[in-house]
Amino acid sequence: MSLVSVRSIGLDGVPRLSDHGRFGLPVGLKGFWKDNETFVLDYDEIANINHYQFELKLSEKDVFVKLTEKAGTAHLNFTGRLKAHSRRRKIEIRNKLTL
Repeated sequence: MSLVSVRSIGLDGVPRLSDHGRFGLPVGLKGFWKDNETFVLDYDEIANINHYQFELKLSEKDVFVKLTEKAGTAHLNFTGRLKAHSRRRKIEIRNKLTL
């Protein structure tokens, strides 16, 4: 099973709202570059309780992802390899999951 969701991300500190999140409710996304290698993504299920923050630390070949849920229900770390995929880079997450 594959789930793909394409949404706009506010890079100016203002979340971009999009329809059709879980249960048909809106989702707000914003993000910023913490440093030259780290992108922080804020994913807020506005009308639901879930509010996630993804911190993606990129290197030339790898990505380290730190996921936290603002209510404290999830703290996950995982790593992956960046893989060339046509003209884009694709992030492929493999086997290393720390709970």
